[in-house]
Amino acid sequence: MRTGRTASGVPAKIMAILVLASMAVSCNRNGIGPEQTTVSRTVAVILPMQDGLGEHWKRTTDLYLGEFDKAQTGQNRRIDLNVEFYDEDTEDIAALISDLCDREDVDAVVGGLRSANASIMAEECSWERKTFFTLATAEELIRAHSSEGYLWAMTETDITECEVLLSRAEAYGAKSVALAAKDNDPYGKTFIDWFAFQAQEFGMEIKGIFTYTGSDAGTAAANAVGSGADAVICIPTDIADIAPMQSAVKDSRKIVLFGDTAFGTNVLQLMGDDAEGIEGVAFISDPESGFDVMYSTYFDTYPTLGEAQYYDALLLLGYGFSYQSLHEGTSLKDALRKVVDGRESMSTGWMGD
Repeated sequence: MRTGRTASGVPAKIMAILVLASMAVSCNRNGIGPEQTTVSRTVAVILPMQDGLGEHWKRTTDLYLGEFDKAQTGQNRRIDLNVEFYDEDTEDIAALISDLCDREDVDAVVGGLRSANASIMAEECSWERKTFFTLATAEELIRAHSSEGYLWAMTETDITECEVLLSRAEAYGAKSVALAAKDNDPYGKTFIDWFAFQAQEFGMEIKGIFTYTGSDAGTAAANAVGSGADAVICIPTDIADIAPMQSAVKDSRKIVLFGDTAFGTNVLQLMGDDAEGIEGVAFISDPESGFDVMYSTYFDTYPTLGEAQYYDALLLLGYGFSYQSLHEGTSLKDALRKVVDGRESMSTGWMGD
């Protein structure tokens, strides 16, 4: 992607600088370039792969690797980036992340679209000092692991999402609100913890917080509708929770808003016409980046939830690995911090312009 920003809106000019740096040393006195060396780096990707999602992650990976290859043209030291895929919904996450952290050839992990899984991954990666990029939005991940320096969260947290949903309800004229969310999951827990506080800030009456723990998502949504609230906010933790929630609220004549789990191309594929009327918020690419336009032009479909952020995770890792190749002995943790710091010279910073 040749825009001045990453997929989710982060300014980016470093790769051009790296190419210029390589050009400066590309020829010897006889006009023959020095021997090229290739360094292998491996990234493990743990994301949902079923219902067509695997195709999304894999083609975005191929898209990035093609751009990364072009960016390394003429460089003496090249990064051979290998990506391994694992299905988040079928793997034993605790066992898998333990194995990956034990492997010295795995340099970083990207994954955890589900907040509960991301919590397990973040815990192990922080303990084993393995760089971890997550697409999950659970606020407790940031609170628990941000100070250790190995966690990179690619989205805003659920706290922001909850506030945006309430502001949307207010814009529709709602004076009272109710929440339906899962209480034994980090994703739902953030909404449960912050919903009442934020609703009061908006001056809304709280009609109730209705929770579920297993397959009773529809019951929680129905109870929220029955509370008499003007607006109902539904927070499905899993795709399987969406259909019963939608069934419980679609004929209620209430203002109904869903969290980000309800959005993505795979949801439309699974629910078909039953997805009609679902409204809410989700993390997407920055329109200024042009990612959605580029993606739809290449693949004749739109990216799914988190795909732009996944591209950015690979992009940052590419920058980090490239910085390491130019500064031997630098850890990936420190390389990534240097890349995004922006407080030193143009050759090492991620500058705003």
